[in-house]
Amino acid sequence: MLVVESKEETPLPGVEQEEPPDIKEEPEELWSPLEGEQLQDITNFPFTPDPHLQSETDNSDDYDWTDHGNLPSCQLDNSPAGSSSAGPPTHVPVIASDWVSSYEVPWEIMPASLLQSVTQGQKPRKHERLAMVRVIVDSIRNQCLNPTRNQCSEIVRSIVRKYPKSFADVTIEGELIGCGYSSLLNQIKSRVENCNRANPLVRIRRPKRNVEHSPSTARSETTPSKCSKTDSYGCIRWNPLHLPENQTPESMEEKRMDMVRLFSTEGSQAADRGQVAEYMDISYASQRYSINANPPPSVDELKERWPFLFVKRFLCAHFNTLTGIDINTRLTESLSRKGKRVLHFFESQLSRWKEEVRGVLTDIHSAGDVDYGVASMLTIMAHFREREDSLFLLLGDDATAEDVRGSLSVPSSPRLIAFGDSVLSAKKWMLAIEGTVIIQSQELTDFQSALAVLMGSYYVFNVQYQEEAASTLEFIQRFILRINPDGSKCQSTSRVSRTSGKNVQRKSTYLNPLVASLIRELVDFVWQRE
Repeated sequence: MLVVESKEETPLPGVEQEEPPDIKEEPEELWSPLEGEQLQDITNFPFTPDPHLQSETDNSDDYDWTDHGNLPSCQLDNSPAGSSSAGPPTHVPVIASDWVSSYEVPWEIMPASLLQSVTQGQKPRKHERLAMVRVIVDSIRNQCLNPTRNQCSEIVRSIVRKYPKSFADVTIEGELIGCGYSSLLNQIKSRVENCNRANPLVRIRRPKRNVEHSPSTARSETTPSKCSKTDSYGCIRWNPLHLPENQTPESMEEKRMDMVRLFSTEGSQAADRGQVAEYMDISYASQRYSINANPPPSVDELKERWPFLFVKRFLCAHFNTLTGIDINTRLTESLSRKGKRVLHFFESQLSRWKEEVRGVLTDIHSAGDVDYGVASMLTIMAHFREREDSLFLLLGDDATAEDVRGSLSVPSSPRLIAFGDSVLSAKKWMLAIEGTVIIQSQELTDFQSALAVLMGSYYVFNVQYQEEAASTLEFIQRFILRINPDGSKCQSTSRVSRTSGKNVQRKSTYLNPLVASLIRELVDFVWQRE
């Protein structure tokens, strides 16, 4: 699993630094369960406890955090640590490094309802969690006015270790999301920045670097480029070290050439041959060597060498070997069910959402019988304020691959091309990468198949998420496919602010805070229904 370390961001030249959002309390609304829907018990975690981290009030009895983020071995005691104050005294240092080891969370002044929830192993309500964040930040700022992210991280890890069932980032299935504590860390760090917003003396920023003369630039001119660390993100067999037993480079090349000849004479129909299936399975390592080459090959070059890799069946099989996940089975199990849950989540709280979300929900209601998967994805995109055309392009029912070249401007990043009057009502799809259709509509007759090849293409071909759809893609990855490493598959350093429309620096975090927040709310919804 790829672990991306958090680090202080250096502002980019010519790019504005976006202010952190305020943490706001929002009214909670309960909802009723969907009829006949069964939920898994997410309190049964598959980890064994650390005997050094137990106390009478701990709810960490089923977690072992030793494999998640190298968490420190000390237990956070809940002995008195003084009272919280509205503002830190004037003698408190702006920067300090010797206070974290002795810091104690002031649990004794937390809301009684929150303490009751955590001692019972339950998740606190939203307003209780926000109140806890405020108390913790007030107590931290009595020690240090502007703690670093790493210092906040130590405190948050201790809290989550002590009360994992209450504060750990988990999916509905009970699986850890990333490092398991990113959402609480983001809340605390954002609260610190909000408290310091009115005082420029404690808002520390590193000086801008001259990119043209920076040491990293000088090194890059003499050092060969390497594949981005996002290439192996979420993968378990990204770069195999050995060929299969009894195979040599020469024998693998012969098999590759046999498959090229078969494809040239029979086309994609040859994919049904048993020999092709056998050769594609044996040649997985050779396929990875071609894909991982430096410089990376274009899609056309890969298609020339491995034409059957651009058939849905073998693209999904390659993804299965690469990540250990059968993407077709995973989507069959969860896309419709979780899509329905997502829609119910948004529909039951209409007053909370902006016009974009309400508009999509109105269209879904008017359409009548819809695919829950595509309907939920369009709703998610509206929630994240990501444009529909950042993932989907629309053509008429009778369009062909030739029409794509003639009538559509297809970006280089992956796009699903929908055929019909709208994306919501589309009955067939095509996948395009680098402006070229790589999988035809004959193979993609439903949204589940289309989503499988879309997500598979990012991993199989080492493609980063495009920034304009990064939140939606990471939500699908984490909530639907349950691929949950640290970091992100989007490494863009800037983005367009969805509020101001300006170009701002994109922060590098353990976990997209928008995605973490939405998944946490969905999981909390499930807990409220039990």
